[in-house]
Amino acid sequence: MVNAIVRYFDLYADWKPSGAKAHATSGAKIEGWRQLLVYLACLLGVILAPYVSAALSGSAPSFSEVFASANRIGWSAVIALAVFPISYKTILSPKLPLVAQLGTALVTGFVAQKIVPKAIDLILGK
Repeated sequence: MVNAIVRYFDLYADWKPSGAKAHATSGAKIEGWRQLLVYLACLLGVILAPYVSAALSGSAPSFSEVFASANRIGWSAVIALAVFPISYKTILSPKLPLVAQLGTALVTGFVAQKIVPKAIDLILGK
């Protein structure tokens, strides 16, 4: 079970020769900080998505307005962690430059923030 969880959250599991496994020491050639940066870019996309249209029209919200609610940031983290690994594994290759990976993660966060609440409403019959 632990290996299944590690495989889901390890963005590079499909490209490692031995696959993703839980073990004490890492033999992976892809750095953890790089994966963390990509996750954080997706999280930032989920948090900022509601404010993008306002920012593009010239009325950008204040920093405190965007990051004031701990509840909203917590749920954004859940959305980012649940949605991003699958989309990353189907869209990107780990050989792409970090900038391309971060940009795709940010856009994935924008899309996830729009789709996930609508899917929940559909499931709950609202």
